[in-house]
Amino acid sequence: MAKTERLLKRMAELEAETGVKRTIFAACPNSTAVIRASIRSAKRNNAPIYFAATLNQIDTDGGYTGMTAADFVKVVKMECEAINFTGDCIVAVDHGGPWLKDKQNVEKWETERAMNAVKASFEAAIAAGYDLIHVDPTVDINVPKGEVIDIHLVVRRTVELIKHCEDYRRKNNYPEISYEVGTEEVHGGLADDSVFDTFLVELKEGLAVVGLADVWPCFIVGKVGTDLHTTLFDGEVAKKLTAKVKPLGSVIKGHYTDGVSNPQDYPLCGMGGANVGPEFTIGEYEALRSSNRKRKSTMQRVA
Repeated sequence: MAKTERLLKRMAELEAETGVKRTIFAACPNSTAVIRASIRSAKRNNAPIYFAATLNQIDTDGGYTGMTAADFVKVVKMECEAINFTGDCIVAVDHGGPWLKDKQNVEKWETERAMNAVKASFEAAIAAGYDLIHVDPTVDINVPKGEVIDIHLVVRRTVELIKHCEDYRRKNNYPEISYEVGTEEVHGGLADDSVFDTFLVELKEGLAVVGLADVWPCFIVGKVGTDLHTTLFDGEVAKKLTAKVKPLGSVIKGHYTDGVSNPQDYPLCGMGGANVGPEFTIGEYEALRSSNRKRKSTMQRVA
């Protein structure tokens, strides 16, 4: 069993034993400071930690952190060893799909080139020892502005990317990995109930057709009321989505959990995971500004 599924299974067992529901906290590794702080927080709270790294942050070209997938795994391992953290540590790709890397979007890469680049990124992540890959082909620069990408195309590309990962993993005898699919973004077309249902049905059928009936995502991203501009988690929507995916053996993952005003409701509504990212960057930025102001003030007094 892959590490993420094993962790989710243990959470379900603990809920049955204690009645306490839990949600996995996923941190976006914007910097080494965030990585270090996340691991120390996990140890302090006797909890697992999950890192969701976008291809803008960490990729074959180093991303804006300067780290490749292999570098990232080494840094995480080093930080865990530094404080003797022995809890579960999940390392994952976040929003892996064509044109979700800024360079591809800005330079208007053609479809085959963008898909091949994503496949290469996934291969590097698997080889480095990542535990999970979020497959998210819900952006297409060829779709006219104002229109939503066809959900059938999203399914076909999702199946294509998962199959590529599994073919590469199995050929090279790498350990089992987990998958996350979908997006909370409106441009992905999964905000609508009927489209969400269509996506799940066709994904199940598509994976079976390519011989991957034994592969299914443990996380499905749900639009639960949060985005970059809102801070209220919609518990009723979360419960409804959770009920839909539970029979499939999946849990709902929420993105944009930054600054949410009611985080305590996530586990109560059955949410499997919650991503936080920009909030940490803002915190680092504000701390740096404060430090610079103090340093400037000190220098002025000395002068």
